[in-house]
Amino acid sequence: MGSLGSLNNDTALFSDHEDTIQCLSWSPVTNHLAAASWDCKVRIYDVASTRSARAVAALAAEAPVFSCDWAEVSY
Repeated sequence: MGSLGSLNNDTALFSDHEDTIQCLSWSPVTNHLAAASWDCKVRIYDVASTRSARAVAALAAEAPVFSCDWAEVSY
């Protein structure tokens, strides 16, 4: 039977989600984490090297959000 990994490097997110988080996605260029939820929102967190997270944005949808990802935008 395999052993569980250490929780020492985990980061706790704020409990501002009103329902289950369905998907997480790390930004490829910043320390931002997107969290898609059944509460019809995607929240963006800034995760510091000290493993603390602070909410920096929230996007509302009309239905539960099952997936999220980052896209590079060229101007």
